[in-house]
Amino acid sequence: MTSVRDDLRDWMDVDVAAYSLATKLGIWDPAERGQNTKHVTWSSNQLGDALHDILMVLVRIGALEHDHEEQRFRWNKAFVWSDVSSLKGR
Repeated sequence: MTSVRDDLRDWMDVDVAAYSLATKLGIWDPAERGQNTKHVTWSSNQLGDALHDILMVLVRIGALEHDHEEQRFRWNKAFVWSDVSSLKGR
């Protein structure tokens, strides 16, 4: 299985980014891609909203880059987890 970092090495639409995250978390089986999942990421519902929120947290800490106008994400190649792990949380 690939990582979210691998899946998002190039710009990916929000549904692809959310799908990658959901499969890595074990929410969806990778074989479920398509009609069964796309509506979740393109409509307002608890699961789709939660996946989007997680993506935006990853943007906030610098792990992902976000193109707001195109609604797409990609991994930030300059991200270093240790840089944010030492910052004070809530």
